[in-house]
Amino acid sequence: MNVSKLYLLLLGTACVLLGSNASAQAPDFGDDSSSWSQDGECDDPRFQGSGMASTLIDADRFSDATDCRLLFNQGRITMIGSGGNVNFGDDSSQWSQDGECDDPRFQGTGMASTLLDEDRFSDATDCRDLFNLGRITLVSGGPVEFGDNSSSWSHDGECDDPRFQGSGMASTLIDADRFSDATDCRLLFNQGRITMIGSGGNVNFGDDSSQWSEDGECDDPRFQGTGMASTLLDEDRFSDATDCRDLFNLGRITLR
Repeated sequence: MNVSKLYLLLLGTACVLLGSNASAQAPDFGDDSSSWSQDGECDDPRFQGSGMASTLIDADRFSDATDCRLLFNQGRITMIGSGGNVNFGDDSSQWSQDGECDDPRFQGTGMASTLLDEDRFSDATDCRDLFNLGRITLVSGGPVEFGDNSSSWSHDGECDDPRFQGSGMASTLIDADRFSDATDCRLLFNQGRITMIGSGGNVNFGDDSSQWSEDGECDDPRFQGTGMASTLLDEDRFSDATDCRDLFNLGRITLR
């Protein structure tokens, strides 16, 4: 075999290997089940860039494969986030490195079927790999209601909502900014740099013996917030557990 043929053979082998590796790292584009598929724009909200549609809806995740794959390969769109801004934690979970993400902060086709809160920040390798493949994304705040960006201090890289605590919080907090700094707080929450003040684990919610229990409002006068009933009676203390617990964990009420 002459030198030029050997060179071409080696070059071809290298290309196959590189193509194989690139394919293994490519995002999971899904299928073309979106109503907007094959229109020349990517409608999958997992991506960003000049080739994206102007209006994006969550229902189109993994549903515009042809458009998104083409634009991705052209470099006109990229996956939102490379994992660099996400705190994946470590591999201390007993289920780490099994090919599934066990961290309940995430959602997607690469998730384990059973998720435990104790595995938060504890399955880094699996979750990072699947995140970068586009097979999982962070749950948008999980069960937390972040509100809107009506605060004067929104989009400044700090969370100004006094319902939260942690290293990403602003130094001065005012009650008027509750539910009013959504973008900052959501990002920092998903990075693990802030948490809700109290998860409800240390609160005695009582039982559901109130006649107003399970009506979507908290009737226990020990609490305050936007999820409270308009009329509160002392007899309902410790007596509307389900409503109050749910609203507490959503951040819509707090203990007085």
